[in-house]
Amino acid sequence: RDNDAAMIIRQRTWLRIAIGAAAALALAGLAWWAARGTSPTTPPAPARGSGEAADGSGVCSDPDACFQLGIERMHAGDGSGSLAAFDRGCDLGDSTGCLNAGIAWLDRDDAARAVARFRKGGDLDDPNAGNELGLAYRRGWGVAVDLDHARRLFSDACDRGRARACANLSAMYEQGAGVAPDPHRAFELSQRACDTDPLDAMTCRQTAEHLGSGDGTPQDLRRAASYMAKACDRGDGDACAREK
Repeated sequence: RDNDAAMIIRQRTWLRIAIGAAAALALAGLAWWAARGTSPTTPPAPARGSGEAADGSGVCSDPDACFQLGIERMHAGDGSGSLAAFDRGCDLGDSTGCLNAGIAWLDRDDAARAVARFRKGGDLDDPNAGNELGLAYRRGWGVAVDLDHARRLFSDACDRGRARACANLSAMYEQGAGVAPDPHRAFELSQRACDTDPLDAMTCRQTAEHLGSGDGTPQDLRRAASYMAKACDRGDGDACAREK
């Protein structure tokens, strides 16, 4: 199982995670990102029981079985069971299990446990977990705010192709959070995020705004219109309104 194919379903207005290419959605059978005010689509349920132990106890004994069991229990509406399976997978060395468990702990408002899982996922070399850990240090979720550490975590995950980390890093340069404000760097990063993530609308709109105003990059109204149209096509209502 490719970690890039594993995605988590959750509803949060402050974050959307997109891991890997859109084509990987069918492979994983699990799409896990925060929809901005919308309801996530439930993927097809996997075969029942395939993640459980042979004795029927429901205790998984290897990372892949824990991943499968976590999905099965999620489909069954058993959030606690799903979390337990992902936690177990994390303990067995599955970085995706650490990522999924961390997000589930955040949804239960247990930031300390979430951070511990994200940190372990990062130790297992998962840049998605590194991005989540960066958010924790950026916002002070379960740890003291450390903007420099957050920036380094975002930068590493961004360099490894994680569009959401590029977007988070762009916001830091846009806002001057722990770094000197740098509109050009913010533009470059938002453009990279838009071009990398086929589902992201917000960074496409931000890229269009930079191009339209000439902030951080030479003004280019034609390219600005193109990125604004891309943002609209991806569901950004503000972008669609500006196109009219």
